[in-house]
Amino acid sequence: MCNYYIKSSVVIVVLCLVLGCNKSSTEYSILNFEAVNDTTVLSTVAIQQVIDMCTPKGGKVIVQAGKYRTGTINFKSNVEFHLAKGPELPGSVNIAGYSKENRGAIEAPAFDTTLLYAENAKQVKITGKGVINGRGYRSNFPVKMKNGELGDRLMLLRFINCSNTLFADVTFKNSAS
Repeated sequence: MCNYYIKSSVVIVVLCLVLGCNKSSTEYSILNFEAVNDTTVLSTVAIQQVIDMCTPKGGKVIVQAGKYRTGTINFKSNVEFHLAKGPELPGSVNIAGYSKENRGAIEAPAFDTTLLYAENAKQVKITGKGVINGRGYRSNFPVKMKNGELGDRLMLLRFINCSNTLFADVTFKNSAS
């Protein structure tokens, strides 16, 4: 009888470990990819690595409380980007931190840079209680440059030809355009 309980206990422990691993293997913290809770450090590469890793099989990217400065984040299919309670993603105020490789704006080249970008993506979710802050103040992204040319004006969000997208509970603020 004692042997039966030991074997049953071992089976239950193994099942819990396997099921637990399966659940956690679909959730990834940006901190495990060297994102830094510091607005003086750019965490774009770390955040993008997590998103790219999730795309083939799907997954949930977790952003913990803190401030993670970033440039362009390219969203892809089957990814949930979840900002737990308390995080903020402040966009970089340096225009060089943003991708120029994404499809630009129809309006003018000055609107080509984007903080959050997706094209032809399916099943993208941005959820949670965090803040995505474009920091698009005129002092950071002037309308006119000193030489009179139109200054680059950061777009906060550009999703092109995407389907089944969800934005829930997240605060978006301070877009430059």
